[in-house]
Order: sequence, then structure tokens, then C-alpha cells
Amino acid sequence: MLVTRSLKMDYGKTNRVPEHLYLPESDPKNSFLNQSHSDLKVFVGGPVWADPKWKGSLYPPNTTSGEFLKVYGEKLNTVEVNSTYYNRIAESTIKSWCAKVPKDFKFFVKWPKEISHERQLLRCEALALEFLSDLDHFGENLGVSFLQMPPGFGEGYKTRLFSLIELIREKDHRPFAVELRHPSWLDQGGHLKPEVFDFFKAFQISAVTIDTLGARDVLHTSVPSGPVVVRFLGHGDKAVDDVRIAQWAERLEQWVQQGAREVFFYGHLTDNTDAPKLVVELIKQFKSRFATDLSPLQLYQPDQLKLF
Repeated sequence: MLVTRSLKMDYGKTNRVPEHLYLPESDPKNSFLNQSHSDLKVFVGGPVWADPKWKGSLYPPNTTSGEFLKVYGEKLNTVEVNSTYYNRIAESTIKSWCAKVPKDFKFFVKWPKEISHERQLLRCEALALEFLSDLDHFGENLGVSFLQMPPGFGEGYKTRLFSLIELIREKDHRPFAVELRHPSWLDQGGHLKPEVFDFFKAFQISAVTIDTLGARDVLHTSVPSGPVVVRFLGHGDKAVDDVRIAQWAERLEQWVQQGAREVFFYGHLTDNTDAPKLVVELIKQFKSRFATDLSPLQLYQPDQLKLF
């Protein structure tokens, strides 16, 4: 049995700031030419929508829990769905979510932990097909589904991963991403190893980039297939995070110039109380570097709250 270190997005949490903040050089194998015919679409969001601590910042103070998703969808164009990781979600619940958001809003849906962490891709074929069927309920609001593997799942288990990908692609061709949390999948330059990159490219699989200061050994800049998918864990010090976000804005601008046409980017904090402020900065810096149709995110200010 493999060892699992963390199931939450405090993975890589650290109070220490590296002496040099950096992103690895862009993977020279990246190729965006097959995307260049379409319009640019950039999706930026947070880790959840149902956070009552966001009342008075992202949400008006009197927002009810039943209104959270509707208000969220009026301000942002994507959100992570982590509840699917823990439990199977009823069709009626998924459809109720979709009814509360615009048609162009996208859900970023995590695969069940029973597949990724408990069975670790063994004897999971029926569960995988069941989950693919559940994804149908999101309709046009499905953005990307993503499989997050535990930190102990290294390259030595690639046969399991490749077999599942082949099964999925026999049945389904919607956007699918894999998040790998063991450094053995990468070379020393911060890129997916060629065999992994080429396999993902052949089967049109996105490689999730997870950027967290406490796990720099799994930070990569490989995009074997569109869309670009990044999960960013902020340090919490705004000065530090602003530098890191600026690096991503520059890198995404480079990739857009090379032909990337779809980006999904999610901002996390270990304590997500201030996650909306992180997303504000993401959108601000992305808009300053490359043209997008993102609307600036406006949070409620103390003076405005006096009106409620």
C-alpha cells in the first residue's frame, strides 16, 4: 500500500519563503499550435463557493447559504468541486448547481478518492465509468475533471495510470487532467519526463501544475495538451504571493502568444478566508499581461457594508 501524506490543499504548506522565487523554464516540448484557431478563454476561480466567511467580502453580508453559488457565479467564471472526491453527488444536486450559474460558467470536478487514494487505480474500472456518467449531469457547465494522485504514487506505478487513461479515452473525450504529487514523474528541469509527456499528449490529457512553496520538487511547466490547468497555493504574505502571481502572468502571456487558448487557474490559501483577495490579484495581473474577457473582481469594502 502506498503512503498518503495529505488529502487537503495544505499540501506543501510552509511558512518558509525560498531565497529565490522562480518558475521552471517552460517545457520545450510544449506545443499549442493545435489550439491557435480558437478564441482565448481564461477561467479563474477559488477552491469552494460555500464559505460563510466570505460574507462581507465576496458576498453581501446578508447572503444565505442557498444563494452562495448564484452570487459566486455572477462574479467569477469557474470553481473547484471537491465534494465529488468524498461522495457520489446526486443528479438532482448537480443540476441544481448548474441552474444557479451562467451557461459559460465551468466546474472543475475532482475524481473520487476511492479511485485515486483508496484503490490507487486498481480494480476501479466500474467506478471510473460510473463517475464519467455522473459528469454528464454537468452538461455544458463541465470544464475539466481532474484526478489527483497521492504524494506516494510515483512513476513506478505509471502502468496503472496509463491503463486508466486508456480506459477513459475509450469512452470519453471531454477535458481531463491529472495532478501528480511525486517528484519521480519529473526530470531535473521541472518538466514531465518525456515518456509521460508523450503519453499525455497522445491521449489529450492535461497535466495539472500545483504551485506551492513547500513542494517545489513537484512544480512543473509542462503542457502536453490543452487546457492549461494550475492550482496555486498562496503563502499568505501578499508581497510574496504578488511576486509569484506576476511570474505566472508572464508565463501565461508567453503561452498565449505561442497559441494556448484555454486556461484554468485556481487560487487557494491554507485558510481560505482571504482567498477572494488572492483571486482579485490573479485577475488583476492576468488582465495586465494578456487580453482576456475576465471582469475585475470587486470585493465589498467596509464603507459599503454600512449599507446593509
